[in-house]
Amino acid sequence: VAALLSSVYYFKNHKNTPSVATSTASAKKVNGSVSLANDNFGINAFNYLVKQSPNNNIFISPASISVALSMVYNGAEGSTQAAMQKTLDYQGLSLSTINNSNSALISSLSNPDPKVTLSIANSAWLKQGYPINSGFLNTVKSDYMAKAESLNFNDPSASNTINSWV
Repeated sequence: VAALLSSVYYFKNHKNTPSVATSTASAKKVNGSVSLANDNFGINAFNYLVKQSPNNNIFISPASISVALSMVYNGAEGSTQAAMQKTLDYQGLSLSTINNSNSALISSLSNPDPKVTLSIANSAWLKQGYPINSGFLNTVKSDYMAKAESLNFNDPSASNTINSWV
């Protein structure tokens, strides 16, 4: 494993006042095909999890999972990239379209309403010593607003480092 990714969404509704949050400036930049792909991925992921545990309540953040996997997709090649493309339903979409849309999604979700705080944090934990393309790191940091750090996965405290960040 060359990278572990984490995506955290923190939501707090101030004053317990119902409201509809919109951010049309950023939302207009989200490509409809990417949005549909993300929706399809979320539905498929949820359906898979429900089939695995039919008697349990299931709660996931499909957007969080999709964003994290999209970051990894940027560094994937060959059969891994093809499998991720199929899973994420990204057939026919360029990396720049995917990245620009995910960047716009993250921006549109970040504090769209003064009554609501939504904090989004993403990180990429890269295997120390593993050669990582600088373009990948730039994309992760700029389009996904993610922290990217090298980490010795063999060190027993590595999981504590990641868990402390989360």
